[in-house]
Amino acid sequence: MVTEDTAATEEPSIAEQVAEVNPRLVEHYNANYADAVEIICRARLDTDVDGAKLTGIEVDSLALRATTHDGIHHEITASFSHRATTLLDIESLMIEVIADARTTLGITTLSVPEAQAQQLGAIRTYITEVTKVERITPAFAQITFGGGDLASYAPGGHDQFLYVMTPPAGRTDLTVDASFSREDFGRFTDENRPVGGYYTLRRWRPESAEIDMLFVLHGIGENSHAEPGPSARWAAGARPGDPVALWGPRTIYEPPADTDWVLLVGDETGLPAICVILEHLPENIPAHVFVEIGDGRDRLDLPEREGIHITWLVRGDSPAGTTDLLLDAVRELDLPEGNVYAWGGAEARTMRSVNNYLRRERGVERRRVRMTGYWHHTSTPPDLNADDD
Repeated sequence: MVTEDTAATEEPSIAEQVAEVNPRLVEHYNANYADAVEIICRARLDTDVDGAKLTGIEVDSLALRATTHDGIHHEITASFSHRATTLLDIESLMIEVIADARTTLGITTLSVPEAQAQQLGAIRTYITEVTKVERITPAFAQITFGGGDLASYAPGGHDQFLYVMTPPAGRTDLTVDASFSREDFGRFTDENRPVGGYYTLRRWRPESAEIDMLFVLHGIGENSHAEPGPSARWAAGARPGDPVALWGPRTIYEPPADTDWVLLVGDETGLPAICVILEHLPENIPAHVFVEIGDGRDRLDLPEREGIHITWLVRGDSPAGTTDLLLDAVRELDLPEGNVYAWGGAEARTMRSVNNYLRRERGVERRRVRMTGYWHHTSTPPDLNADDD
């Protein structure tokens, strides 16, 4: 992180910056981009692998570990084409390594991170403002945005989400404008860095150019058992007229065409997306849904029809991100016949556990599982020795 508290403060070196983000970036890649990690290992070893994981990121290379069919473990170094000078360079160089490995293997389909990087270049930023704030449950505030650039908003998929940017802590003015792009993420200082986070678009009303989003208020009021994040603090104090920048939309719910049924797993952070996915689920596709919430009063209205089976898991006084309720529920599910598409959004470690269970113990194909870590519980550091498939 770049800090400029005093004139004497030195900007951390790129090596120090990489070391700071290393654990979470490694965990993010293993949990969400397993296809890319496997492609790199296969290309470097020139053979198929039974398991692959990213173990570390340096300014000039990636460290990976893979197991081949003969049970031998291999430590792999994938060098970058040049030494990174910024964190954004790291992302670009990683994409370059993946693309080179894919070319070596003769794979024409883009990996998940490549496809996402390609999409990011076309994403817009919309400057708008808060028009309404409503506390709908103890854990959720619904905030409506309207006006400004939303008159030209172009909606995406059913589970579209946007990066919501609000003024830096202690300020009332936005430090971004409609020209904001992905490259600007690495250019903020502590003084001008906006408060930001990804949120699912709950409703889009083109006739009034308004967007509804649900904000989880962990650590606020009745949810004070958890430490509130910057966005939760902002949401708790949001008022009509407050300026906001929305960067997006994007989507990650992409079931294969031959999907026979879906499995949806999430905590409060994933619940808004689950609502939208179920509202647009084809009538002939059944669904099993598991949602972890802290309080029974935080149940949201979900579509009810034959074939949709919803289970609410109330953790009570246990802090968010510390239970195995979701994993245990998935373990107890007698998977129906046919091709499943499993989608989840919750705490990162929970999502990794569900992903590993479905892939390893139930044999679900990788392309049919998409578990996304929406947030990371900070009570313990990431377990870099945990296997990810």
